[in-house]
Amino acid sequence: MDTRDDPAVIDLVRVGDACRRVVDWYDEFRSMGTGSLGDLDLALRMLGALPHMGGRVGRAIALITQGGGPSPTATVAAIEQLRVAASTCQPQATPPRPLATSTRNSGRYDVPLPRPGTTERVR
Repeated sequence: MDTRDDPAVIDLVRVGDACRRVVDWYDEFRSMGTGSLGDLDLALRMLGALPHMGGRVGRAIALITQGGGPSPTATVAAIEQLRVAASTCQPQATPPRPLATSTRNSGRYDVPLPRPGTTERVR
């Protein structure tokens, strides 16, 4: 039985980090014409260590870890798919805790207060 097709929980932050390393190396290579082979090797090992996943990202990861596609265009398209994954699979910042506020009825209901000088309530 092939366990690669079994559903699994995928750590999206880990996927994003691995994809980001490859994309960062590629961007450096394109802009400067050089890139550290050690950095590329580490990025490819991190990408290859990810669990199998399907879909566009899974196909892009497989293509890149196997040395690229049948054409430079296919390889660049796979890197662009990794770029999308890297930008969407980021750790979420913990939202700040809301400040405690007091309400008119001790927090039981949010009752609008009357307008100053009137007895009618704001709706």
